[in-house]
Amino acid sequence: MNLVSSIYHNKLFETIFPTHVYVLKQELKDCESVLDLGCGPDSPLQYCMNIKHSVGVEAFLPYFEATQKRGIHSEYLNKKIGDLDFDENSFDAVILMEVIEHMEESEGMEVLKKLEKWARKKVIISTPNGFFPQKVVDNNPLQVHLSGW
Repeated sequence: MNLVSSIYHNKLFETIFPTHVYVLKQELKDCESVLDLGCGPDSPLQYCMNIKHSVGVEAFLPYFEATQKRGIHSEYLNKKIGDLDFDENSFDAVILMEVIEHMEESEGMEVLKKLEKWARKKVIISTPNGFFPQKVVDNNPLQVHLSGW
């Protein structure tokens, strides 16, 4: 772990300056199964030690291959979120971290309905506040921001 990572994940630092990871760990304390949508190559779920079963979903093949190699999740799906279907209450929590802004607003609204159906306890979403322009990153066209929330 490099210096920046060790400071970012320091327990004292987290309590003074709550990070995404800290908030996620707090919110998932009562959850054992998580659906991580758009998990990317380095999901923050790796720091949530109480999770017994997780499914990582990633549409961009290089990110999908990278996350599989890291072994963060119990299962992996190389699919777009809109193509998924799970039974009602399949997971304690569904997380969508920095993903919904990569969808058109109408698609995002449909996805939100699905997340609510799939989650037993909670849905956790993080996104930039309002529209924040972003172009292609890592040669990944799915990184373009299409909406603001």
